[in-house]
Amino acid sequence: MTRTTHRIAAAGLGVIASLALAQPVNDSCGAPTTINGFVSTPWDLALALTDGQAEPCLPGGDGQFHHDIWFLWTANANGPAIVTTCGGTDLDTRLAIYPAGSCENATPILCNDDTCIRQSGIGFNAQQGTSYLIRLGSAASGVTGPGQLIVANGVVTGPIASPDNASQYYLVYASSWDQGESMAVTLGGHLATITSAQEDLFIRDSVLGFDGQQRRGWIGLRSPQQDGNFSWVSGDISTYRNWIPGEPNNLDGAEYWVEMVNEENFQGRWNDAPLAHFPTRYAIIEVPTAPTCPADLDDNGSVEDGGTPDGAITIDDLLYFLVAFESGDVAADLDNDGEPSVGTPDGAVTIDDLLFFLVRFEGGC
Repeated sequence: MTRTTHRIAAAGLGVIASLALAQPVNDSCGAPTTINGFVSTPWDLALALTDGQAEPCLPGGDGQFHHDIWFLWTANANGPAIVTTCGGTDLDTRLAIYPAGSCENATPILCNDDTCIRQSGIGFNAQQGTSYLIRLGSAASGVTGPGQLIVANGVVTGPIASPDNASQYYLVYASSWDQGESMAVTLGGHLATITSAQEDLFIRDSVLGFDGQQRRGWIGLRSPQQDGNFSWVSGDISTYRNWIPGEPNNLDGAEYWVEMVNEENFQGRWNDAPLAHFPTRYAIIEVPTAPTCPADLDDNGSVEDGGTPDGAITIDDLLYFLVAFESGDVAADLDNDGEPSVGTPDGAVTIDDLLFFLVRFEGGC
C-alpha cells in the first residue's frame, strides 16, 4: 500500500469517526435525553438516524419521523402541558409522546405533524412525577436542522372571569375532547357549558379568540350514548344550542363530541366532530367560582345581602334559605330533584329545592 493510499484510508477513517461522534447523543430510543419540568432544550437532527416505526396516528404522508431523536420528560405538576417546536425551529417537524419504559412497538399517547404551519405541538394532561418518552423527527427524509424543544404549561390563557363572576374560563392546548375534559377536572371544572347567546359570545371573543386569532375549541357538549342525543358533561340541563347550519350531521358515523369553530365564516358556531378531530387543538374549560357546598349560602340570613358563604354550614344558612324560599327568590333554586349528589337549577323555586337543601344541610355537605 502506498503512502498516498495510507493517507486516503486514514482520512476516510477520520471522516467516519467524526460522523459517529457528531450523531446526537439521544439518537436512540434507548438513550433519551432526560429533561424535567417546563424547559426549553436545544436539539439538532443532523446525522441522526431513523430508528422508530412509522405511526398511523399522523394523517397523510408516510407517518415516519425521519432522523428522529428522543427525550425522557418528567412532569413536576399535575395539569395541562404542551410539548412543541412552534417558534423554536424552521424545520418541518413531527412529534409523538409515548409511555416511558418501552421502545419496542410502543403505542403513542399522542402524535402531531402540523400545529403551527409546519411545526408541531401536543397538548395533554400531565401527571406529577410521571415520565413520558418524546420522539421528535423531520417530516422528510434527508431534511434536518436545529431547533428548540419547548415543554411548557398548557394553559394558553386564563383564568378569565365570566361577566357574572360565577365561573372562570381557561383556554388550554388539548388534542382531543376527552383530554380536554381530563384537564378540566384537574383544574376543578369541566369543558365549558354554554347556556345562553350572551355566554356564547363572551366565550367566543374573550376566551377562544382572546388574542384575535381564529381557533377551534372543545366545549362540554357530547352524545354520551353515541346516539345523536347531546348533553352537557357538567350535568347542566340547558337546551341552548348554536349549531353551524346543517350540523350536527354525524359525518362518517363518528361525530359525537362538539367544538366551537371560530374560523372562516362560522363565527363561533358549533360542529359535531370525532373524539380526536385533527384541526381542533384547544379546549375551553369552565371552573365554577360558586361555593362547592350549595348549603353554604349566607352568614346572616339576609337575602338582600346577596349571599356571602363563609365555609361553614350553620343556622345562618338555614335562615337565609328559608327567607329566599318563602319569597320565591332564585337564591333558593338549588336543585330540581332532591338528589344530594346533583345540583341542577331549573329556574323555579319548588319543594325539590327545599329537599335538596335539607339533605345537604343535614349532612354538612
